[in-house]
Amino acid sequence: MPWITKRIIDLPTSLFIRILHGGKTNMEKKENSQYLPLNQLGEEDYFLFKGLEPGTIILRLLEPFTKEVCSWIGENSISAFVSREERFHLLSILGEDIVKLKRKTYTTRQEKAAAKFNKEKDLVMECNEV
Repeated sequence: MPWITKRIIDLPTSLFIRILHGGKTNMEKKENSQYLPLNQLGEEDYFLFKGLEPGTIILRLLEPFTKEVCSWIGENSISAFVSREERFHLLSILGEDIVKLKRKTYTTRQEKAAAKFNKEKDLVMECNEV
């Protein structure tokens, strides 16, 4: 990305992985989000983002391979702009176990599909009663 010269942050692998995983949005329900709250970073990691205004940044991983990811940093959180599939791919290449992430994705999709099916079924039954 030769045209971008500012707001490029070189990250250690461990922090890159944490940002890809996202953070906990609701500790009681153990819900995950693509946004990693900055207050969940350690002091050393937080220092990398200190003083940056909210907006687009480039996160650059240098080891074990070079990868740049467009990201958003807000006042309180950071998020990588990658698709779910790319997120899974990057995490698996970096040695992370993504089975739980994939399972949660499919479970959520199945729940939504079941809810939609039940709603349609209820509508059909209501129409038949009339």
